[in-house]
Amino acid sequence: GEAAAGAAGRRGAPEDEEVSEGSDDVKVFITREGPTPDDMKVKVICRDRYGLLHTLTTVLKSMDAQIKTATISTSGEGVAKDIFEVNTKNCRDTLTHEEIQNAICEALYRGDLGDKRKRTLGE
Repeated sequence: GEAAAGAAGRRGAPEDEEVSEGSDDVKVFITREGPTPDDMKVKVICRDRYGLLHTLTTVLKSMDAQIKTATISTSGEGVAKDIFEVNTKNCRDTLTHEEIQNAICEALYRGDLGDKRKRTLGE
């Protein structure tokens, strides 16, 4: 099944993917998808903001998740829907969907844009 976490740790049904314009809600949906048990899809729906993609990729990389693909879209109302296909084979064995959801929500609520220095291809 699909797990979801919303603002302040609320859980929502998978079909409850709407975030209203101007809302600070963050919804995170995680499903196991792909050819191996380590493959998952992480969907984040929230208000678009400067540095959003950087924050999300930083959180996923901090857990040693390998990002295979990213699909980024923003509605005309300023709501971002970012979908990442990740592989977690390098993550610690006990990493749970809830920990991933909480880390993403915490980073977005904190406004943590991470290290904004320029990166080279070798990093």
